[in-house]
Amino acid sequence: MCNQRIESINKELEELAAGAREAEDEIRKIRENTGGVDTFQEYRVKLKSREEYEQEVKTRAGILTGQFGAEADDLNANISFWEEKNSGPP
Repeated sequence: MCNQRIESINKELEELAAGAREAEDEIRKIRENTGGVDTFQEYRVKLKSREEYEQEVKTRAGILTGQFGAEADDLNANISFWEEKNSGPP
């Protein structure tokens, strides 16, 4: 009777340890996907910085579009287009 109880407790501990490892893996994945931040405040700061960067990219793309036109809605395609326009004869 006592041995069965010990075995039952050991099995339960193993299951809890496995669950803890899975939770740690999930936390690690979340940190990797959020840029390695540890707190919500750090996430908000990085998010705000990213949003400001994206806005700056849009602003500069708008200036280039105004100066040289646009070939597509895709930024990468337009960058190639602008580079070609800029490298050609004046």
